[in-house]
Amino acid sequence: MDRNELLRASVLCSRSLRANLKTVDAEGRPRTLLVAGDHQFHSIWTRDFGFAAGGLMRIGEFQAVRDTLDELLAHQRVDGLFPYILDSYSRHTHYARLIFGSKIPLKKPLYPKFYDESPSNALIINAACRYALQADQPGWAGLVLPKLEAALAYENSRSSIVFFTQLQRWHAACALTDLLASLGRKRDAESRRSEASMLARRIDASYWDETRGFYHDTLERPLLGAESNLAAAAWGLASKDQAARIVRAIDRAGAWTTPAPLWSKALGLRVLGQTGRQSLLTQTFSKIFSQLDREDGVSETPTSWNAGMLLEAFHELLTTDEVSCESHS
Repeated sequence: MDRNELLRASVLCSRSLRANLKTVDAEGRPRTLLVAGDHQFHSIWTRDFGFAAGGLMRIGEFQAVRDTLDELLAHQRVDGLFPYILDSYSRHTHYARLIFGSKIPLKKPLYPKFYDESPSNALIINAACRYALQADQPGWAGLVLPKLEAALAYENSRSSIVFFTQLQRWHAACALTDLLASLGRKRDAESRRSEASMLARRIDASYWDETRGFYHDTLERPLLGAESNLAAAAWGLASKDQAARIVRAIDRAGAWTTPAPLWSKALGLRVLGQTGRQSLLTQTFSKIFSQLDREDGVSETPTSWNAGMLLEAFHELLTTDEVSCESHS
């Protein structure tokens, strides 16, 4: 794989991601917030930000991550639920903007919209923990820790048969464990680590198909969900052997050549690198690079997470770092 092409692709994704950073004046201090593109979701979409935050930090946009997290934390519901959207306008205004193509800027005040079944809580816990550790912000972490614990408690109180939802909860529990350990909360960290390990074992017992070598999409559908399985491998839930089997299952399904969003391809790059599938990794990256180069950036709309997750994948390939969350096996 050509290092110069990796660097060029990183520059294109960085530019695309930064284009979705918007400045909003708040209480006398400008805040930099990530919106989910310039089209229908020209607002803070919690799920989009949660997936894109890692990419923002890779390009040094720590203030944007902090400001967006602070806005979401400020609007967290008392039961621990984060809003799934923060916006200045009504849904009807969104539709009008979409139809007529107008660009209405984000401004204060921001209004939260909630959806009880939103899977965004786990993503924001993970993003907040990663920010606190990577930006070395223990003071901020101590202040927001009760909110993060309330968010995880809300997540754990909701039942779900969907594998990807369970995976995100496990990932959030891992992140909270790391944060507690960094704050010197050893007993709490051990308790969270034990909970995360128990959840990992339950997920394996409930979703892993030993015969076919992948995690079932839901408890009711024994199907292969490529994105969720790639995430399980990239984030470290799957063991090395399981990750290799997941890649082979995707091979058999022919899913490497089917159309997929760039965030899914970003997960694929990480897993192919981790499992040593160099030829397929090179082919996959070549297709992604051709698209980025042809379109002069990430043209997929309306979300930001495509560029953000590609940046994380490119960084991993450039530095040959391993994923941070160790396998439970």
